[in-house]
Amino acid sequence: MSTSYSSSISPDHHGLLPVEVLMLSYAHQYTESMTEYQGFWDYAYGISDPNAMLRSLADRGFLRLGGVPEAMEVETAVSLKEVLREYGLKVSGRKTELIERLLENVSIGELKERFPLKYYARTDQAELVLSEKPYIGYVHSSGPMGIDEIELLVRKAPGKPWRDLIWGYFNQDLLIHAKAGDWGLYRNTKANMASFLAEESKWRDAILMLSEVIFWDLSGVGNGFSKEYLDVYIEYLFPYEKSLATIAPGILERLFDWANEGDVGDSELKELLESRIRRLKAPMRLFTTDEILEIVFLERTADTAALSEIYETAELRMK
Repeated sequence: MSTSYSSSISPDHHGLLPVEVLMLSYAHQYTESMTEYQGFWDYAYGISDPNAMLRSLADRGFLRLGGVPEAMEVETAVSLKEVLREYGLKVSGRKTELIERLLENVSIGELKERFPLKYYARTDQAELVLSEKPYIGYVHSSGPMGIDEIELLVRKAPGKPWRDLIWGYFNQDLLIHAKAGDWGLYRNTKANMASFLAEESKWRDAILMLSEVIFWDLSGVGNGFSKEYLDVYIEYLFPYEKSLATIAPGILERLFDWANEGDVGDSELKELLESRIRRLKAPMRLFTTDEILEIVFLERTADTAALSEIYETAELRMK
């Protein structure tokens, strides 16, 4: 394997490194002649030659070169429907049905001309690996930790659900950031935890966790905060129109989306937010709990006049 990738752990019982497991999950997108790959292979994992890794996985029985069906699988449903129309065939149905219709009604020779590329396909052995290690792809896409880190955690705690291990990792992360006074990073971990809960459809728990993110967004406190520099910070906190202490738009969007998913009305949503925010403390607090609740719902309606008044009150109080 021609690569500069250096793993911090040894191969697993399949003889695979975490990055090779990740490659298996992407392999169906790649052909034997491909020269351009996603940038993360190089900058995140140091894979300078993905082709070499793909060939190695094929040599070891995890991949094979597919034929026309695999090539069609990579196509969009729209492009497959265009081919069906050319042959006067029906274009309704799911993608798998479109592929089956082409295979049943068009000669393999013609299809090879239309879909000449040979894409990699996973063998049963590869599918088994991916079914055993769904956490590799998860942490790659969501980014709570490195793929070597999660693999090491799983190996150290056999039988423990991998999502429980990630949750424990989040909690350790919080302790590290709190001890260092990196409240911006602390807030980011809370946001990741909220999304993690939402993935499990635990909407109320996710909202409670997100209320902490809102609290930190509106606290005016970031990484390395020090009260010695309050006179500097205040310039970036007020007025509302220029303030850095506002709720991130994506956070508000998640809040109301999750409330909708969990059938949480405004009254209950307010109660959930208040129950958690009243218990929170920060090195500095710009707004009262009631003001934070007002800000949340005023941001939804984009009532900048009312928001400006709250920020003016907070500025006077801070001065």
